[in-house]
Amino acid sequence: MCHQTVCLIARHLESAGLPTLIMGSGLDILQAGKPPRARFLNYPLGFEAGQPFNEENQLAVLAAAISGFDDMTEPGIEPVNFNWEQGWQMISDRDKHSAGSDLRSERDATPRYQTLRDKELAEGS
Repeated sequence: MCHQTVCLIARHLESAGLPTLIMGSGLDILQAGKPPRARFLNYPLGFEAGQPFNEENQLAVLAAAISGFDDMTEPGIEPVNFNWEQGWQMISDRDKHSAGSDLRSERDATPRYQTLRDKELAEGS
């Protein structure tokens, strides 16, 4: 699910009186979605729950995120203070080794569906 959709759902739930908190590692994405309450973790995309296989870090990240329910009295996006330089290096190394091996189609605005039925349902509404 895209971040904007998650932010929209969060705003709806908040308007109904249900507190929400989004954890994200794409600050520009969070800012575009305008969530009612979010914590920003400056880790590579996909690692919003902390460092892989590092339970201590994951629990600390989760605790920092959840504390937003108590600490954040105004809508907004607040950073959590974690640093993981090896994660950025891991992504950089991966990208160097896979240069030219990305066979995915270029992104465009053409809708794509998993099944013909999905297409029919989407285009029929």
